[in-house]
Amino acid sequence: MPAWLSRLIDPPALRAFLRRVATPELRLALRLCLPAAFVAVLLRAWLLAHMPAAFVHNDTPTIVETADALVTRGGWALDGKKTFLAPLVACVPALLRVPVLPFLALAQHLLGVLDVFLIGLLVFAWFRFWRWLIVPATLLIAVNPVLLWYEHTALAETWAVTGVLLVALAGTAFAKIPCRHTFALLLGAT
Repeated sequence: MPAWLSRLIDPPALRAFLRRVATPELRLALRLCLPAAFVAVLLRAWLLAHMPAAFVHNDTPTIVETADALVTRGGWALDGKKTFLAPLVACVPALLRVPVLPFLALAQHLLGVLDVFLIGLLVFAWFRFWRWLIVPATLLIAVNPVLLWYEHTALAETWAVTGVLLVALAGTAFAKIPCRHTFALLLGAT
C-alpha cells in the first residue's frame, strides 16, 4: 500500500476524525431526516408499484446505448455529450440480464431518498436554526414533483443533483473541518 494512502486511512486518525464528526447534534439531525425519508420511501414505492419502468425520454438512448454496445458487441460506446456515470450504471442491469428501465428507476429513486439525507445534513451545517428548518426542508425534497419526475425518467439529471449535493456537503465539511479526511471526501465527491 502506498505511504500516502496508509496515512490517509490511518485507523487511529480515522477513528479520531469520526469521533469528532459524529456528535450528538449530527445524530439528532439524521434522526430529524427520518420522517421525510419515510415519506420519500412510501411515495417512491407507490410510484414504482404503479409504473415500474423508468420513463423514456429523447436523451434516454444516449444512456442505454452504452449498455447495448457492451452486451451485444462487447465494446464500450460512450456518447461524447454524456458523462460516464449514468451509462455505466445502465451497464450493470444489462450485464446481469435484468431489465434496464426498472433498474434505473429503482436506482434513481434510491438516490432521491439519499438526497433527503444530504439536504438534511446541509441544513444542519449551514443554518443556525437547523432544528426548525430540517424537517420542512427535507419534506419538501421528499415530495418535490420535479425531482420525482427526473428520478423516474431514464436520464442523468438525478445523478447530477446527487453529485452537486455531495460536492456541497463535502465542501462544507472541508471548510468547517479542514483535514486530510474531509479533503479526501471533497476529492471523492468531485
